[in-house]
Amino acid sequence: MMRRTATFALTSLACAVVAHAQTTSGALRGTLRSQAGSPIANATVSVRDLANGSVRSTLSDANGNYQLPLLAVGTYQLTVTSAGSQTVQDSNVRIALGLTSVQNYTIASATGASATVEVTGRSQNLDSQQMFTSSSVDQSLIESIPLGGARDFTSLVNLTPGTVYDADSNRVSVEGARGIQNNLSIDGASYNSNFFGEQRGSTRIPFAFGADTIQELQIIRNSYDAQYGNASGAVINAISKSGTNTFSGSLLYQVRPKSLVAQIAPAPYDPTGATSLSSFRTKNFNQVQGNFNFGGPIIKD
Repeated sequence: MMRRTATFALTSLACAVVAHAQTTSGALRGTLRSQAGSPIANATVSVRDLANGSVRSTLSDANGNYQLPLLAVGTYQLTVTSAGSQTVQDSNVRIALGLTSVQNYTIASATGASATVEVTGRSQNLDSQQMFTSSSVDQSLIESIPLGGARDFTSLVNLTPGTVYDADSNRVSVEGARGIQNNLSIDGASYNSNFFGEQRGSTRIPFAFGADTIQELQIIRNSYDAQYGNASGAVINAISKSGTNTFSGSLLYQVRPKSLVAQIAPAPYDPTGATSLSSFRTKNFNQVQGNFNFGGPIIKD
């Protein structure tokens, strides 16, 4: 009797999940040179976050180049120390969301000069090697402009060139792309509603972050890096406020009474004049918005 053996092959299907990275930090790089133009190697470059006191350090290489990636957004005090050279302190180094700040320094010899040089009034230089086109909205701008009735953080996108806001769909079109084609993220997490193919709070139950909770917003309009994805429109990247070594907060109470709202809505064109405008009057309503935020140290750094 012949026996037949049936062999079953179990095929394992591996499902790869593609994770699109969203930037929640910035970076700093630069070059250190002597007054003679030679690179300064093995210099210690330290940065201290003025908001929370955290410190990061690195050493310059043989060509005098230094680099500090993944820095939290904010303002830093930079200190450069090297044997035989003056100590340089720069207390206004700004790190922006998703961008690399370039800070180059020419350092004099410590012989016959002051031991420490403080840099003031220095302009902020951005990395020219970054090819994408982007705009940033920082906290100082958010606090200094009126936002009207729209307090959602996506209304801040309207401050950048090439944007059009559609109030009916609560979406922002960037450079002609549909609003649902934008990729939104907050603190590195997706703000998109993949099931409906739109941003959260667009035409469904609202799920919104107020503009007062946002520390900084970056809008990348085109030519963005491969780390970004899930978008054929703009990449809208936001980070929320975090605690610092000082207590701070804000309070908002905004009222829009019906007495300040236009009572006549746009009526369709009627050449006969028979259409009654009273049928197109808007409903009376009062709009009241309120929010507050508060932050500070649990333990000071």
